[in-house]
Amino acid sequence: SFLVVYLVLFSFTKWTLFSHGEAGASQAYSTIFIVIRNIFLLLKVATRLKKFASIVESLTIHPSQSILLSFFMVILVGALLLTLPIATPDGEGLHIVDAWFTATSAVCVTGLIVVDTGAAFTGFGQAVILLLIQIGGLGIMLLTFFALFALRKSVSLQNKFLISYMLSEEDMTQLSGSVKGIVRTTFIVEGAGAILLCAGFLRYEPFSSGLLFSSVFHSISAFCNAGFSLFTTSLESYVSDPVISGTIALLIILGGLSFSVMANLTGLARGRQRKLSFNTRIVLIATAVLIGSGMLLFYGLEHGGVLREYGTGTQYLAAFFQSVTLRTAGFNTVPFGGLRDATVLMMMVFMFIGAAAGSTAGGIKVNTAGVIAAYFMSLLRGRDSTV
Repeated sequence: SFLVVYLVLFSFTKWTLFSHGEAGASQAYSTIFIVIRNIFLLLKVATRLKKFASIVESLTIHPSQSILLSFFMVILVGALLLTLPIATPDGEGLHIVDAWFTATSAVCVTGLIVVDTGAAFTGFGQAVILLLIQIGGLGIMLLTFFALFALRKSVSLQNKFLISYMLSEEDMTQLSGSVKGIVRTTFIVEGAGAILLCAGFLRYEPFSSGLLFSSVFHSISAFCNAGFSLFTTSLESYVSDPVISGTIALLIILGGLSFSVMANLTGLARGRQRKLSFNTRIVLIATAVLIGSGMLLFYGLEHGGVLREYGTGTQYLAAFFQSVTLRTAGFNTVPFGGLRDATVLMMMVFMFIGAAAGSTAGGIKVNTAGVIAAYFMSLLRGRDSTV
């Protein structure tokens, strides 16, 4: 087709030169070249868009690639929002590199920061980070399907396969109930946590919209195991407060149990299920063992270190809190700069393990650690297979 266009153009220019002379031909050439150039540019853009569409379509065919693409797009949008002038007190917006890092850390709920979340952002910027944390904890696609199910919109078979892949749900007839249950449970737990935190913060300052927002922010950040805090020193000011430390720790534990475990426990409490599932038993036992051993190890290693300035009760509370949060969350009630090398090594092991599969937390998951432990127990007992 390009060759035909070229031959037509060549013939037309020769005819113009013969009929109108050089002056008329020069003006005709200019107009024609502009038209042809724009046509070729449009064709090139159309070709590129078609290629881009095919790439996007190929990415969305596979569930894992769709999830990856959705996370990337959320991070991109979040980073751009944090660069807006309204996101920072100085009215200049966050630097693009810092914005990209912050958005990635929020969506991936890691808790790592390069700027002070409480001081470097306005209410708008903090709200963006909070939204990114919530999306990262639940997943943008899970929230999207929740909206579709809530509005009673039809979902294609391909999308049902995608959501079943995300939730590890084999029975696709139960997808709507599973998605609604997960989101409902999340909001209920986060709401209850915000109320408890608000009651705890009221003992230090009068009620205000800022206090309410801080309670909601820390509740969501804790349940999603994000570790973002609006306080410069994280939660060090509340190291001896059992209400605030205990609420944050409870939210972290619940977020790290996984939605399937919470659903099993809820069903058992309501009488809908008769017993704990095998996965629930593994997660509960592993979580209890890790929290208990982590608490004792942290207390034993830091009793004469960062904990020596606190009373006995505060030491145990701080050790318990750090045992809970060090696996995935990222909060701290004691300064980490003075930790001993042995403590840091212990913390790395616990961070590597993480929490339960299908939860808002990270790590290799306690389920995997349980399988590895069962494998070594089988070796020690001389069994040919892992039980």
